[in-house]
Amino acid sequence: MKVPVLKKDNKFYVELPSELGENELELFKLKEGYYLLSTQLSKKEEPVKKSNQISLSESELNLLSKLLSIKFETRNPAHIMRTFTKEEKEILKGLLRKKHVHVFYGKKYKNTGVYSIDERIFSLWKKLTSEKPSIEPKKPIIKEDFFSAIFRNGYMVIDNEIEARKISEELKTRPERNSIMGSRSFDGKFYLVTKNYYIKLSNSIQEKVKESTSISEVSELCNAPSDACRAVLLLMAEKGDMLENKKAVYSVV
Repeated sequence: MKVPVLKKDNKFYVELPSELGENELELFKLKEGYYLLSTQLSKKEEPVKKSNQISLSESELNLLSKLLSIKFETRNPAHIMRTFTKEEKEILKGLLRKKHVHVFYGKKYKNTGVYSIDERIFSLWKKLTSEKPSIEPKKPIIKEDFFSAIFRNGYMVIDNEIEARKISEELKTRPERNSIMGSRSFDGKFYLVTKNYYIKLSNSIQEKVKESTSISEVSELCNAPSDACRAVLLLMAEKGDMLENKKAVYSVV
């Protein structure tokens, strides 16, 4: 459309349509004698960068904790397939697909392979487990009573991760450290037994358990508390002497 041009003080002015408003305008030179007048163009929004942040679920954290509790040299696929439950194996498969865990074949492990955890995942696991809020145990363990209690009963169950770490650190400086064995179950609890109690109960289990048997049945057969049986069965499974066919059901290898 045509608009009138006004000249004042050697400057030229044009009347603008009302829709252009009172804001600053932008003037673009298209070619000699041709210009484009426009409202200010909005700045381009920067594309949102995709996050590379890695996360781990509670079940994955527990699985990694159990995997790390097994000695590296015995952490081979054959042993893990024998000792892990069906649910744990599925979680492990997921970690393998994500490349959070892989099977390492070195000189020493060229035939068997061993499960190795990605360095970034290990760092994340360490950070998350150290930051995990502690849950107050139902029956608080008094530090000075721990050793007398476990040697009196032969076993102990700890459902507080912070307390378990404290005991583990203290054990390193005590002469009793070679007389106590322990394992963390998939339920997140820590099961401890004395070596003498382990030898006695594991021999009884191998003698009396001939087929797939639940922990409660093992408890009846061996006349021992179910928590004590669970503790010993966990350790036997880690050593390859027992096989957990499904959750809380074991058979002799």
